[in-house]
Amino acid sequence: MSTNSMNFQFTKEQESIRKMVRDFARNEIAPIAAKIDESDQFPLELIKEIGRLGRLGIDYSNL
Repeated sequence: MSTNSMNFQFTKEQESIRKMVRDFARNEIAPIAAKIDESDQFPLELIKEIGRLGRLGIDYSNL
């Protein structure tokens, strides 16, 4: 039997990213979510802002 256990805790960096994304969704997306759903269009400006935050796409540089 192995005594090694997995650590499921987020790192400080992961927590920081999680908070940034949660705050962005709460502050920028949630207030207009119904409009987005009705129009079936995601605003280009929000996509640009997600990109400016560095959260658009997957970063493979650290893999």
